[in-house]
Amino acid sequence: MKKTKIVSFLLACVLLVSSSFLTLNTVAADSVSFVTEISNGKIYGIALGSVTADVQLVYYNAVVEVFDKNGNKLGKDDKIGTGYTVKLNGVSYAAIVMGDVNGDAKLDSQDYLAIKRSYLGTGYIGIWGHEAAEVKPGSSVSAINYIKVKRAAFGTYDINRKYTSEPYNPGDRDPGWTPGWV
Repeated sequence: MKKTKIVSFLLACVLLVSSSFLTLNTVAADSVSFVTEISNGKIYGIALGSVTADVQLVYYNAVVEVFDKNGNKLGKDDKIGTGYTVKLNGVSYAAIVMGDVNGDAKLDSQDYLAIKRSYLGTGYIGIWGHEAAEVKPGSSVSAINYIKVKRAAFGTYDINRKYTSEPYNPGDRDPGWTPGWV
């Protein structure tokens, strides 16, 4: 009888500890873990796989609209890719999603192959593709850019690290969007 109570107690402790780890590692559905930077008509830092609703969380007091390359308005659960247009209170910005070189809202072999072709001179990735591949302004595509995007596609490199932060949920304490941010 005493052994049963001890085993039950230990089992309860293990369950309690494991459930606390699970709650610590989950991110609230109404928070994001990326920060954006607006510069020269472009918005950087939108994490790969982000949807319109995620950008709305970052700019929660702004009217956010996202359009694909063909001008079609995205729904709140549609993924954002490089070259898409993000409108914040009517002001348009080109989205640069790190790693999404070809602008299909995915990071896969097509992205690093596009960089390879650009490097070899058999393809062209465009200005937004250069920026999504971390090519410095005024530079040409290099093997380093190819390796970074390829490693990011395999999950061994965080290409969006510059724009990553702890999950942010402003709540009521932050006034939000101001005209000075544009």
